[in-house]
Amino acid sequence: MLVTPLWADKNKQALKALEKGDFEKAEEHLQKSLEKEQLNPGAKYIYSLIYIDNRFSRVNLDSAYYFILKARNDYQFADEKIIDDLIKNQIFENDLKAQQEKVESMAFERASARNTLQDFNYFIDHYSAASQLQKAIERRNELVYADVRKTRMWQAYKDFIENYPSAAQIPEAKKEYERLLYLDYTDDGKLHNLERFLRDHPNSPHRTETERKILEIRTAFNQPEEYLEFLTLYPKTQLIHEVMKRFFHLDKDFNNLSYFDKYAYNRHVKDSLQAAVSLNKYELIPFYERQKYGFMNEFGEVILQSNYDYIKEEYLCGNIKTDLLEVRENRELKLINYVGASVYSQGFDQTTDLGAGFVKLRKNGRFGVWHKGAGDILDAIYQDAELLGHNLIKAKLNGLWGVFSVWGQPLMAHEYDEISRINNFWIFEKDGLLAVTGLKTLKPLADGGKVDLNFKYDEVELVKNDHLLCFSGDSESLINSDLDIIINESDQTIIPMGEDWMVKRDSGYSYYREVNNAFLEESFRDIAFSRGWLGLKRDSTWTLLSEGFGFEPRFGLDTVRILNNYIVYFGKGDTTKLAFYPGTAIDLDSDDQVKLLGVQQQHDSSQYLSIKGKILNRIYSEKGELMFRTRYADVDYLTDNYFSYQDRRYKGILDNRGEIVVKAAYEGIGHVKDSLAAILSRGEFGAFDLGKQLLIKPKYKKRIEKYSSNYLLALGDEGYGFLNRHGEEVSDFIFTEVEYWTDEISLVKSGSRWALFNIGAEEELVSGIQSFEFIRDTEAERLAYFLTDDGFGVFSNTKGEILAPSFNDIINLGTPEKPLYFAEKHVPEADFYVVVYVNAKGETIRSEAFREEEYEMILCEN
Repeated sequence: MLVTPLWADKNKQALKALEKGDFEKAEEHLQKSLEKEQLNPGAKYIYSLIYIDNRFSRVNLDSAYYFILKARNDYQFADEKIIDDLIKNQIFENDLKAQQEKVESMAFERASARNTLQDFNYFIDHYSAASQLQKAIERRNELVYADVRKTRMWQAYKDFIENYPSAAQIPEAKKEYERLLYLDYTDDGKLHNLERFLRDHPNSPHRTETERKILEIRTAFNQPEEYLEFLTLYPKTQLIHEVMKRFFHLDKDFNNLSYFDKYAYNRHVKDSLQAAVSLNKYELIPFYERQKYGFMNEFGEVILQSNYDYIKEEYLCGNIKTDLLEVRENRELKLINYVGASVYSQGFDQTTDLGAGFVKLRKNGRFGVWHKGAGDILDAIYQDAELLGHNLIKAKLNGLWGVFSVWGQPLMAHEYDEISRINNFWIFEKDGLLAVTGLKTLKPLADGGKVDLNFKYDEVELVKNDHLLCFSGDSESLINSDLDIIINESDQTIIPMGEDWMVKRDSGYSYYREVNNAFLEESFRDIAFSRGWLGLKRDSTWTLLSEGFGFEPRFGLDTVRILNNYIVYFGKGDTTKLAFYPGTAIDLDSDDQVKLLGVQQQHDSSQYLSIKGKILNRIYSEKGELMFRTRYADVDYLTDNYFSYQDRRYKGILDNRGEIVVKAAYEGIGHVKDSLAAILSRGEFGAFDLGKQLLIKPKYKKRIEKYSSNYLLALGDEGYGFLNRHGEEVSDFIFTEVEYWTDEISLVKSGSRWALFNIGAEEELVSGIQSFEFIRDTEAERLAYFLTDDGFGVFSNTKGEILAPSFNDIINLGTPEKPLYFAEKHVPEADFYVVVYVNAKGETIRSEAFREEEYEMILCEN
């Protein structure tokens, strides 16, 4: 006979009690069942059923889950007899599984209904086997992330990323973490914070954005050194090409590409920049065919085909400097490069190249600024815009100027009547007053700093090229290139004195030594100075000082008279002296008369000094060397080593030993030019050639002048004529004007016509010249347009005839150094114009024939 165990029977009784809702009885049976058998999946299953039954007063999901997990665990270790007893009680393994899933589902619904982080974490911790675990984790992560988002703090995102690495929100969280971290570091936009951010977070996805802000601050003033420094600090920057483009245009326009090899950091960049340079190596000349414009180079090679309806009028006159061309193609106005590619076509009606890559654009009567390599800088909303040097941009709005960086960042508000630069000084004008500052002072603006401008001056003036004299009412002050006020404002007059300064006030004179940054004395009654000497008068006596002359200072002098940069006269009591560079001093007698000879020359070493005594006149160089003594009282300077002298009423010439070169027989001896000393006798001019020691007798109406090494020019009764260097006349004296052409050929005018006249052959090479105009006039070459009776031509004094004088007009479309001629002949019978383009050698590179209306389209009107 099979006997059912007591515990199994109790489980069956518990199930019946549960069906009736008698939970007290059910629990009583279950407790007894468990007392008899601990490995009891049936009892624990029934307990789980009780704890989720809504009729039960102590419903508890967690208890229900506890018992069902225990039941399933017991089932795993149950023997066949226990399994059979479960089956008899209609309890199967699937029932256990279903109960677990039901409890888990109820627990998840409970957590979902409460929807709190604590509840989902509880579910995750206590129901880790539930099929809803992943959903619970996702819902938990959503709640956590929602709280993180509310904080708007990168630290919260960092914690989320670290604590929930598998969350679906991780990609977004990382992005937002990087963004908030970046903003936290760089919110104020200060350079040191931007650079600290990159040091602390070198792999940030915001690296390029940060580098751009650093670049805009570091290069705000567009200086080559700024770009080089940036590239040194950030050699792997993604902004390399933009940096190169800006630096290239700056270097090309202001430094002649002197930095090119230094900043071409890689072959790709260098090749692209060299390609840009090579594109612009030609000097373009416009041409016109089939009612369209094109451009060719100096060799006549077509660079841009004739596709353009319009080009800027200034291009018609050639000498095109810009690397972009303003043209209209298919009714669209645009900027193109030298290969014809469009680089800008956004509704402008006028452009002006400002240099350093910047272009001023006019749109609907307003101006903006665009950069050739970086795009738009300032929108076209301003009344005007200009580049200040190559450092900053000023723009006018509502009649007032403001300042922008070269990146378009506003630095100074629109509140100035004018902004200008004088060398290194930046001048701001407001309400009729001026303020002075410098680039170094303005630089903090790029990093969000401020500049205080002191508007106090009425006028400023550049002196010594690196100082600024500032005027305010009757007061003056002096600022050096470092913007230091080295002489404070006062009612005074500031006068440059070589390397130093003299200050004149009502109380007297002051002497300021800039090297010492100090005044020698607050006030002197008088000051005398030159490049080498300084005399200071305090009370009634003088002090004489010299710099670099080996001269001991002299004190308590009665007299100081500085004669020039090298010679000074001084005295004390009955003793008077002269001091010469570099330290020679001589005593003077009481009867000696001191006189500088001649006029101050361009080079001070060409001056001499006369000391006239009772008997003899001594002539000294300004170094204190005694040149000679002479009995002639009236001696004057002619040129180095030659002097005029007077004997009774007549003039002659002495050499530097005092010996007579030309006897005193003339009314006047003029100063020397080109080794020719002018001689005047009875109102007529002759000359003495000091080089050849040759006298040309006076017979001409004007002083004789050197024409060339072989010929002289003199004025006779009928006009000008030529002499050879022996003084012999070699031409008729019939010319009303004479211009130098070559040593042997001269431009001479007779009547109303000019001619090229071969002096030695006494023949005209080109006649009938009505007028001429120089294209280039240098020592190397004289190049000129000639208008003759037959038309215009071009002639060179070294190459001869470039263009025969047969054209109605000739215009130079090139430069004076590298001309290219537009020469036109009008054929009235056929009513057309023939235009020939000719290079500097006189070679034709292109020719065209135009009707009158077509000719007007290509004609330069300037």
